[in-house]
Amino acid sequence: MFDIKIITDYQEFRALKDEWNRLLEDNFSRGIWLRHEWYDCWWQAFGEGAELFVVVMYENSRLTAAIPLMIMPMRIKGIRQRVLRFIENAITPRSNFVFPGISVEKLKVLWDEIFKHSSQWDLAILANFEQGNSGYECWRKHLKECKIKYVELPERISPYIRLSEGWEAVKAAFGKGLKGNLNTMRNRLNREGEFALGTFSDAFDLPMALSTCEEISRRSWKGKLGKDMSGTVGRAKFYKLITAVAMSNGWAYIWFLKLNDRFIAFEYELAADGHVLLLTLDYDLEFRKFSPGTVLRSLLLEQLIERGMTTYDFAGTVYDYKLYWTKKLRLHSQFWVFHNGLKSRMLYLIKARLLPAIARLKSKPPVREQPDLGG
Repeated sequence: MFDIKIITDYQEFRALKDEWNRLLEDNFSRGIWLRHEWYDCWWQAFGEGAELFVVVMYENSRLTAAIPLMIMPMRIKGIRQRVLRFIENAITPRSNFVFPGISVEKLKVLWDEIFKHSSQWDLAILANFEQGNSGYECWRKHLKECKIKYVELPERISPYIRLSEGWEAVKAAFGKGLKGNLNTMRNRLNREGEFALGTFSDAFDLPMALSTCEEISRRSWKGKLGKDMSGTVGRAKFYKLITAVAMSNGWAYIWFLKLNDRFIAFEYELAADGHVLLLTLDYDLEFRKFSPGTVLRSLLLEQLIERGMTTYDFAGTVYDYKLYWTKKLRLHSQFWVFHNGLKSRMLYLIKARLLPAIARLKSKPPVREQPDLGG
């Protein structure tokens, strides 16, 4: 017998921590970004204006599934909507269910309960839904078998490096341009003085290291655009909170490239179970001619392999500079899910029918008018 509950109270959500993390031990998808601590930090930093809508399933009084959702007001095509979403934003690498033993039958029970509360939301947009696992396949099967109105769109493509292949294999996968650039930049740095890789993972050093990261980030190109680590209140708060959690769990690794007496670049990573997640990185714009971020990554990858790490996850979306390092990619989808309410049905017609039809018309080559040749 299933007992389904929707949690809207923050303190009640916090009380789930131990049970939630126990579920992850056998989940089809695992990562720090699916742990309760990550969602808690995210909610404290970015949750203003949203409402918790965490769906949990109990079997024999034991937590067996959790879907980390929230309701957030958004404007779509200029129309204000109440959107059911994963608890996530651009800082989140990817999303999925925390649901060991996932099945179409159990998904139906959960989403039947969610649809009972459809008066509270206009549509669901499940962003950065990770592909390539049983959760994704089961979810798509559920949508089709239950004849739920939905649209699936391609979303992030995230590169990663398989460190378990060893340093020679990883290095061999670098693009030719990257290999040449690394040699050039290392030679330039050598002429400038002494450069070295350093790391901080000790709880005593991490607060100071985080402060140094923030200073470098302010001096980066992101700082000029207000997109640096402390460029917004929410972002600064998230990094402070997740660092405190990571310190207590031994997840945090901050790597620096130091030239003479100056820290000129950093990478901040979270690492657990051999998986290294790139959380953020920056370099001092004053030293851009040395490509300090590139040199730093080449040095730390070798170190990560020596430490027995198995995967380096760029996260985020694909950019050309990431493809210089690897051609291995993780695919993600975005699902727009609609219910039978009037507004939701109208949104479905616009998203699934009207907009694709307009796109097809725009993609057709213009019909050339035939000249009138007379006679």
